[in-house]
Amino acid sequence: MSETTVVERPPGQDEVRVTNTRVGRFDYKWVALAVVLTGTIMTILDSTIVNIAIPTLQHDLHAGSYTDIAWVVTGYLVAQGAVIPLTGWATDRWGTKRLYLITIVTFTMASMLCGISQNLGELILFRVIQGVGGGMLMPIGMTIILQAVGPQNMGRVMGIFGVPMLIAPAIGPVLGGWFVQDFTWRLIFYVNVPIGIIGFIAASRFLRESHRTAKLRLDALGLITGVPAILALMYAVDRSTSLGWASALVVSLLVASVVLMGIFIVRQLTTREPLLQLSLFRDRTFSWAMVLSFIVVTAMFGTMLLLPLYLQEVHGYDAIETGLLLLPQAGMAAVSMPLGGYLTDRLGPKPVVATGLLLLTVGSVVLAQVHYDSSNWLVISALMLRGFAMGFAMMPTMAAAMARVPRRYTSRASSITNTFQRVSSSVGIAILVTVLAAQFGTAAKQTSCAPAANVVDAAAITLHRSGLTAAQYCSVLQQGVVASSAQQSAGSTLPSTGNVTLDAFNHAYAGSVFSDAFDRTFVLIAILSAIGIVPAFFLKRPERGASDAAAMEMAA
Repeated sequence: MSETTVVERPPGQDEVRVTNTRVGRFDYKWVALAVVLTGTIMTILDSTIVNIAIPTLQHDLHAGSYTDIAWVVTGYLVAQGAVIPLTGWATDRWGTKRLYLITIVTFTMASMLCGISQNLGELILFRVIQGVGGGMLMPIGMTIILQAVGPQNMGRVMGIFGVPMLIAPAIGPVLGGWFVQDFTWRLIFYVNVPIGIIGFIAASRFLRESHRTAKLRLDALGLITGVPAILALMYAVDRSTSLGWASALVVSLLVASVVLMGIFIVRQLTTREPLLQLSLFRDRTFSWAMVLSFIVVTAMFGTMLLLPLYLQEVHGYDAIETGLLLLPQAGMAAVSMPLGGYLTDRLGPKPVVATGLLLLTVGSVVLAQVHYDSSNWLVISALMLRGFAMGFAMMPTMAAAMARVPRRYTSRASSITNTFQRVSSSVGIAILVTVLAAQFGTAAKQTSCAPAANVVDAAAITLHRSGLTAAQYCSVLQQGVVASSAQQSAGSTLPSTGNVTLDAFNHAYAGSVFSDAFDRTFVLIAILSAIGIVPAFFLKRPERGASDAAAMEMAA
């Protein structure tokens, strides 16, 4: 037996019907969630699995420089940023199922083409096409889920929907490292093909279409101002990590982004059929949720970027070992996300999100206490605490926002939240990388000293590992050089503690320098997480008995 929910009609559109049926013994919302997770896992996994293969790609495809090969990643991300704002309009125009099938085919075919690429130009082109499909999969999938559930069940479903966002970044480096080391880098793209085929078949069989018959006009002015504004901002923050924020290119891009974004906002607030429904920000819970989204996304994705670098550069792990160390964090997130969603439905988002941010703060503080010689158990404990915290902080925040949105605006709200998360991730990561680079510079200045010889006694290494300040390092280094030189001059036959080159000594000490820089950056993440506790108390739960059509009244 099927039940048809008639949803309110947006201006200029015909009636929208979403059929909510049971599929066999299962409720449609859980079937739709399982189908959508297939595409979600695929696109998020692809965002992390490729990074590990960059050095191999540079060698095999004869890329001239890192700047050239970086476009394999940058092109994918820029394409995603360009199409996400369009997804809401496209979904309203052609329907969720049809567009979902188109995007999953696009992503799967582009993955196959990436795998057979013979040169860098081909790979970048196919990665851009892949980004177009991948950029739309997430917001379309979220729209499908939101149309299948009411506001009272939002937390539980969104909690499960968010699990791949934390699991995929941990699995990606492990799979990528395994493919590159034991097989071929082409497998990192081919792995998407069977997943995409399964996802397409499941979507064709089980997903229900949202029928849209009206000819919805595209906001052309919004398109030519909003999309370039987002792209300029994302490219500016991407280049800021290598060129610096004060470079002419970065400043020009930021100015262009601000001007275009200003025009875009005015347009969206004055047209009858906007590209993004910015009137949703009139609801305070939705607005506070977007503020929290920036904080949580920065703390989450920023740390996901820093942790592999930290574990490999400071602790000396390879890519596979790093991925394995990150798995406990993902495992805890997989447990806490459904739990956080359940508690959000029962208690409301306020206590759940506040608890998550508090735990995230504590976990970041613990992570800041980890040094280059700390045990793996301390690292894993800090990561597990942070993983559990993410389950309470991330998707409950999104659920709080989406539960306030009238169902007729679910596709537009999905575009807004995904666009906001994408931009927040880029900006937040760029800020953390800038802070980290500044900390490296400060630490390097504090530890600079130049011994006259190129050989030091190994005893200095022992002292260093026991913990030395910058001044003690220079002093011991100089004394070690003198002692070693005197021993050699005297022709001593005493047992030697072993000699190491100055480069080796500096490499060992660099672990301490890197550790200090990362620790200070993790402290910043802890402070940011603590600040987020305040807006968490402004999140409201949907009223009991709220209709599926709307959880709030919104001005047209």
